[in-house]
Amino acid sequence: MNRHVEGTMELNGLIEGPLPDDAGAEDRLRDWVRGMREMGVVFHLEVTSGAFSLLPSNDPWPSQPLGDVPHESLSQALEQLLEPFPAELARRVTSTLRSSEYRKGEEVQTVYLNDGGTIRREQRTVAAETEAPPQPISPKEIARTLAIGAVVAAALLGITSLFVDVPGLARQLIGTVRPIRADDIEIDVSAYGAFFTVEKKEVAGDALRITLRRTDKFPLTDEALQQAADEADDAIKERLAVAAIARGYVRCDIHDSDGKFVTWTTVRIAGLRDDETIVVHVPLKTNTRFRPGKIVFAL
Repeated sequence: MNRHVEGTMELNGLIEGPLPDDAGAEDRLRDWVRGMREMGVVFHLEVTSGAFSLLPSNDPWPSQPLGDVPHESLSQALEQLLEPFPAELARRVTSTLRSSEYRKGEEVQTVYLNDGGTIRREQRTVAAETEAPPQPISPKEIARTLAIGAVVAAALLGITSLFVDVPGLARQLIGTVRPIRADDIEIDVSAYGAFFTVEKKEVAGDALRITLRRTDKFPLTDEALQQAADEADDAIKERLAVAAIARGYVRCDIHDSDGKFVTWTTVRIAGLRDDETIVVHVPLKTNTRFRPGKIVFAL
């Protein structure tokens, strides 16, 4: 049986339902996710086709920020999430969320069910193999470790500097760990400029959140798509753009701050058929360490 650290919690399950039909609904969800993250509880939000889903991280986290009775704090947070929803929509939100809180020798299991906008909890406590959290290091031990580390680091730096451009590596490292700003990333949609434009961009976690707005030329029906394809017969770039719009997906090439191509991803733009604006997310963190400088909506 796995041992769990006392004073930690885990979340599983899912919250999903219809998205309220007002302009601020998605922003309220994202504000709620940010507020939960500040308490150590990580949720991943997905919004598509007028619906939302909230999937919690499975990683354990300290329960202390949620108070002495963390499952009650979670219930209150979930009710705050549903509070702005119209009553009819609140009833249609489904929760399969369940938590496990680990105390000394026991696990408190709680299920959070949506009962018309009010969270109803079902709970039980079972025996569990737990272990005490690691003890904090004393100030004396910290000082001793830092002193030894400083001596070793100085020796290694002296040897390494004979073979490696240490200042250059340091500048590169600083460039990659500095917070990413949306204003530092150029968005190039010129290949699709006749059909949609960029209205807004902002960093959201590990992704760039881009708001696209369709133009009057964006084909909303299959007939309009065919007409756009016919009109683009002599322009291969326009034909490729129309073909991508017909598929509903566009490739995004990601370049670093020096203009070098790093990787690519695909975003779904089919929603522009139904809505004047949509939000797409381009991930900024990959296995390759780099600082993003430009995103090109490619053909």
